[in-house]
Amino acid sequence: MANSTVHSTLADNDYDHDLNKLDTLLQSLSKNENATKKAVSIILNHDSFKSQISELLIEKVSCLQQQVDTLEWQIDDLEQYSRRNCIKITGVSENKDENSDDVALNVINKLILGPEKISISIDKIERSHRVGKPRGNRPRDIIVKFTSYRDRALVYAKKSNLKKYNKNDMNEHKIFINESLTKKRMDLLIKTKNLLKNKYIDSVWTYDGRIVAKTLTGKKWTITRVTDFEKLSQIVTRGPLTSTPAAK
Repeated sequence: MANSTVHSTLADNDYDHDLNKLDTLLQSLSKNENATKKAVSIILNHDSFKSQISELLIEKVSCLQQQVDTLEWQIDDLEQYSRRNCIKITGVSENKDENSDDVALNVINKLILGPEKISISIDKIERSHRVGKPRGNRPRDIIVKFTSYRDRALVYAKKSNLKKYNKNDMNEHKIFINESLTKKRMDLLIKTKNLLKNKYIDSVWTYDGRIVAKTLTGKKWTITRVTDFEKLSQIVTRGPLTSTPAAK
């Protein structure tokens, strides 16, 4: 027993000695490369040092990751807000020498606002363009940015008038109007639509960059973050998530 106590005391003394030595070395790290190597050597020779440092690093990394996630979503909020005057038109036939402003205005005035006996002029469109590279016979989407949110809201509110056009099988493509969403928002929308596909919710739509889901009980659920989707999914499925986690 006495021999064991002696070994324990010696081990404690070694630990205290190395701890004091490590503290001295850490104070000179920025000045002396050799001191850095010695400090690392001391740390690696003591499991208690390694364990404590690992815990501190894990906690610090976790805290930094939370800060990064928060900042990324704040940036995403700003990007989505910058798109508030935009809509995305899908399914409009594409020609090589077209003017996207004219193409968009034709769809808006003839198919969307036409049934309401109203129209907008070209000066209401700030700019427009096709998205991405040409895709053969599949037309690219058109992003349209209006000069004012009011004009954009008018067009978006009447998009249901496209139903009559889309019911005609003679048309080459069906045309749809959607909000211009960031990648993060689009990921959330796709996952929420998966709940709709599996009949866990009644309907889903977007409004000013926010995803809105209507549950089978009639409750509306607004989704702007991954945690919003997770809570909704757990409630409507009464269990763990069944869809792929959203990208950060």
